[in-house]
Order: sequence, then structure tokens, then C-alpha cells
Amino acid sequence: MSFRWWLVAIFGAWFVVSAWALSAARHSSGIEWNFIIAGALILLGALWVIRAPLAGRWRDGILALIGIWMAISPWVLGFAAHHAKDLLVTLVIGILVLIGAGLSFVLPSDVASGPSQRTSA
Repeated sequence: MSFRWWLVAIFGAWFVVSAWALSAARHSSGIEWNFIIAGALILLGALWVIRAPLAGRWRDGILALIGIWMAISPWVLGFAAHHAKDLLVTLVIGILVLIGAGLSFVLPSDVASGPSQRTSA
């Protein structure tokens, strides 16, 4: 479980850094703040899941929604047509965040629910 969430945390950190690394963010403060806020939420959310994995799946759903937002943000914020490299990076990382968070809803629980109980035959 934690390997997947560490990857999601790294993707969130990348979005924060991309506010200064990608050309679209350097041209618009709205795009820059989008990367910073969404990236920080992804990073903090993933670290929260790592720290307290049993606190609820609602966090995973919120992180999946932020992944969807980041994947569609190039079109919503209007930089898809002029910044092809930024579009590709944002789309791919957003989809990876969506997949990483969404796996929580299709995989069996990653955390043991307690000590195994043996039954006598």
C-alpha cells in the first residue's frame, strides 16, 4: 500500500514544483496557483493516507477527483493548445494520481484488519 501512496505523494510534489518548472504556469498566476494548491493537496493527502491508512476511503475519493481535475485542467484553464509539453505532463501525472487513488476502490484492503484468528478443526 505505502509504495503506491509514496508515488502519489511524489506526483503531488511534482505538481507543486511544476508551478515553476512548466512554461504554462510561468505565464499565468492562475495556472501557477492551480499547480501549487492541487499539488499540495495531493501531497498532503497521500502523506495522510500513509500515516493513517484506516481513517477512511473518502480521502482516496477526494485525491482521485483532484487527479481528474489536474488531467482536465489544461483545457479548463486554456493552456492545452499553446503548451503541448505541459499538457502532456499534466495529463499523464493527473491520470496517474487518479489511478493511484482509485485503486483503493478496486483492490482488496491493503491493511490487515488485525491478528489472524485460527479456528480449531
